[in-house]
Amino acid sequence: MAKTQASAADLDQRCMQLGKVCGDKEKHVEKIISECKQAAKKQVDSGCTDKVIAAYDCYVRELCGGGDKVWTIEDLGVLAERKSKCVAERNASRACAEK
Repeated sequence: MAKTQASAADLDQRCMQLGKVCGDKEKHVEKIISECKQAAKKQVDSGCTDKVIAAYDCYVRELCGGGDKVWTIEDLGVLAERKSKCVAERNASRACAEK
């Protein structure tokens, strides 16, 4: 159980980072953090935390680090596909969640 709590805490921290780095405006930062935390609960339950963290880290590094800003967490997925970035990380996260 402690491992799940640590993973949940890690994912929560990543959600904050994701929103702050990738959000276009303050209201979008808050929306991304909120959406991310909702999705995180499902990922923790399915044991996919590590894969999700890898995807979020890639979004921060590869997309938002290059100056791209978004309004929602779904926008990150669309942007990643459009730019062919973070594909392996997102696919791993999606496949884990589907199991």
